[in-house]
Amino acid sequence: MCGFFGVWDKAGRKPDVNMHEITGSFSHRGPDDSSLAELGHVSFGFRRLKIIDLTGGRQPMFNEDKSLCLVFNGEIYNYKMLRDELMQKGHQFSSESDSEVVIHLYEEEGEECVKRLRGMFAFLIYDKNANHLFGARDRFGIKPLYYLETSGMFAAASEAKAFLKLSDYSAQVNEAALPHYLTFQYVPEPATMFAGVYKIPPAHSFVWQNQRLTLKRYWQAEFMPQNRPFEEFVDGTGKVLREAIKLHTQADVPWGAFLSGGIDSTIIVSLLRELGQVSTFSVGYKDENYSELKEAAETARYLETDHEEYIIGPEEFWEHLPKLIWHFDDPVADPAAISLYFVARIAGKKITVTLSGEGADEVFGGYGIYREPGSLRALSRLPRPVLNAAASATAMLPGIPGKNYIRRASTPIEQRYFGNAYIFNEEEKKSC
Repeated sequence: MCGFFGVWDKAGRKPDVNMHEITGSFSHRGPDDSSLAELGHVSFGFRRLKIIDLTGGRQPMFNEDKSLCLVFNGEIYNYKMLRDELMQKGHQFSSESDSEVVIHLYEEEGEECVKRLRGMFAFLIYDKNANHLFGARDRFGIKPLYYLETSGMFAAASEAKAFLKLSDYSAQVNEAALPHYLTFQYVPEPATMFAGVYKIPPAHSFVWQNQRLTLKRYWQAEFMPQNRPFEEFVDGTGKVLREAIKLHTQADVPWGAFLSGGIDSTIIVSLLRELGQVSTFSVGYKDENYSELKEAAETARYLETDHEEYIIGPEEFWEHLPKLIWHFDDPVADPAAISLYFVARIAGKKITVTLSGEGADEVFGGYGIYREPGSLRALSRLPRPVLNAAASATAMLPGIPGKNYIRRASTPIEQRYFGNAYIFNEEEKKSC
């Protein structure tokens, strides 16, 4: 995890900002190095966590003739292949870092370069010859990229709190985003809870030029069903997972994995063990109803990992909550984020890179709600008026078996999905 800040002065002057103070606001993202670049009416600041090429790859990074300057946060998993290809075309590299591949790929392919990048990333490039800022965020939005426009500047950063250090920005609550948060328990992109601050959406690049921001989607997920034997999908998934894990462990620093009681992290740790010894980390609570430490420990013993676990006490839970909120930038209602903070804290004492099962439930349909359409299929085939009448009738009768089943079947699918998350219904929000 690294962090960056970039600012463009609209009047063409050197930006009147305290770059040291701004980059200091996200120093936790990069404890290993700090550097600045002044580029006329553009300034870049960077904080680095060293992962690949520990002695080289310092940022902000320039190309050979200093016409391009890059700040980059993330990992490019196919960087070695791209590097070889670019070297064959005559590009000269001064480091072994994956970030340098991005700046040379931009030299070669311009704004289309993002389509070739496989990884998690957010970056900014100042193109002196074109006199514009180019930036992008990875396909799934794993790495954050915020932006802000004021009367005098355009700025982009890895964390929204960097903007709080700007003299011409006064932080206000984005009241238009509050109802969405109360529905979904998060603020849907591109909005944030800070008025005037936005996120570059996932799978988008942008150009800032002539005092105008232009966004462009460069990738879109597609659902393409295939009629093949189930065994082929199982084998293919295994190959893809092994390849992904091998690419994710490209690092010049120690790596390991978070381990819970779930299938996702267990599979990842099992595949990591094929590569060698693995450090694993788990956290839990004294109340076993809210803890998976027992299952994680059993997995660790079976796989013979170097395992550490930590029990979160109620006092330190509340003690660390304000710090977590500060780190979030936007409010997050998922209590699992607190466990993630603690497990990252104990892992960070031993390793720098960690793998986890984040996102597996979304990809593989691990949550029960993903299977709900199948269980409701029988009733969903009934005409809508019949379903609505049945739901209305059962709603007036207490204690009727299957009452909730009928209600869910009569609810449109889009309302079932976001309704599964919301804390306040529409009437309650209107009365606030």
